[in-house]
Amino acid sequence: SGSEVAWDLVSRGLGPDFYHNWLRAEFVADDAGTYQVTAAPEGALAGLGPFNLDDGGHGTYNVRWPDRIAANAGATPALRYEGGTGGVAAIQYAGSYRLMVMGFPLEAVYPDADRQALTSRALTWLLDTRPRLWLPLILGAGTNP
Repeated sequence: SGSEVAWDLVSRGLGPDFYHNWLRAEFVADDAGTYQVTAAPEGALAGLGPFNLDDGGHGTYNVRWPDRIAANAGATPALRYEGGTGGVAAIQYAGSYRLMVMGFPLEAVYPDADRQALTSRALTWLLDTRPRLWLPLILGAGTNP
């Protein structure tokens, strides 16, 4: 997460292929013009939020330029900006690996209870700890595997 990750990797050319192909995101704009984020109804974080980003008066720092991003290569929106220019604030991907990419710094979400709820739900989805049922292969006598 971070408010300048997309801008640095894509706009400054420090890793656009990594951002597009591995993080499965696109950089849209450098500033969403808002300090509020809410869960995308179709995403893994549905039902959470809205969340506030620090404007410099809530214990972290002013998130002046939260990156607007877009989903790429099978990813889908997880969070959206409310107000400002709107747009996607975070994407999620679940394929051969799982990830969430945020266009704002996670540590700047306040109050603490909201940041904890967001982090908890994201980690639950990322770790996908649902029990798996493994059945042994039992071969009868005289069978050829």
